[in-house]
Amino acid sequence: MRWPVLRFLLIGAVLFFGRALTERWSAASDPPPTVVSSGTSDEDLLVGQALARGFDRDAAVRRRLARLGQFVGEESGDEARLEQTARALGLERGDLVVRRHLAQMMQLASAHLGPSDLPSEAEASAYLVAHADAFTEPGRIDLVHVFLRREGDPAQTTARAATMGASLRACGGPPACTTGRGDAFLYGSVLGPATVDELTRLVGADVAQAAATAPPDEWVGPVASAYGLHFLWVRARTAPMVPPLAAVRGRVLHAMLRERGDARARAHLDAWREAAVVARAPDRN
Repeated sequence: MRWPVLRFLLIGAVLFFGRALTERWSAASDPPPTVVSSGTSDEDLLVGQALARGFDRDAAVRRRLARLGQFVGEESGDEARLEQTARALGLERGDLVVRRHLAQMMQLASAHLGPSDLPSEAEASAYLVAHADAFTEPGRIDLVHVFLRREGDPAQTTARAATMGASLRACGGPPACTTGRGDAFLYGSVLGPATVDELTRLVGADVAQAAATAPPDEWVGPVASAYGLHFLWVRARTAPMVPPLAAVRGRVLHAMLRERGDARARAHLDAWREAAVVARAPDRN
């Protein structure tokens, strides 16, 4: 999802397949009101609407029913006969795999958005402002460190660290005062620009937190990690920021279309539930 081209391809695919299902939906006559109980779930409503519109004639559903027909007792026969066996048992409504497939098809069809639903530039800008927290880029730290591995003798490690710290502070900053100093580190001497979370994954929470609070252009340390000891020099630190719309347009459009599709699907579910004939509980008196 970091790549804008993939985001636009995904949006296009949703519009295309949603349109295909919607055309099948529109081509069918409106089914009569269904009979539901007051506690009917959304999935039951979706499955009922899908069946009423013939979505169970989908090739994947028919193949699944044919396999179920063979499983429940028909050892031979063509797919059509096996499918009818499964339908006679009501498996187009009862099989969990078929139900989920039908519900997903109906959900996609009911959430379909057309070209006219694409947000305008002004709407996308307003959405970015209203949902700034979701799109804020974290602050980053540009960090150089000098690493010392732990010696077998803790006293030797402490003495070596004290000597290194004094030498670094007397010399100044990188790169002149770091070349050839310290021990080789797995990720090199430059860590960043990176977020606090990224630094935590690389060198541990203690080093990451020290880098987040250290004054720039000044040696801090030694700070211990699971690897050894680190002397930190923060070259720059950037604050969290909301990127311009041009940088996150794909993510904004994806979020807006998802919300609009969900709202449209919800409106259809509410309308179907309202139009349904609610089955009355039998009178026990």
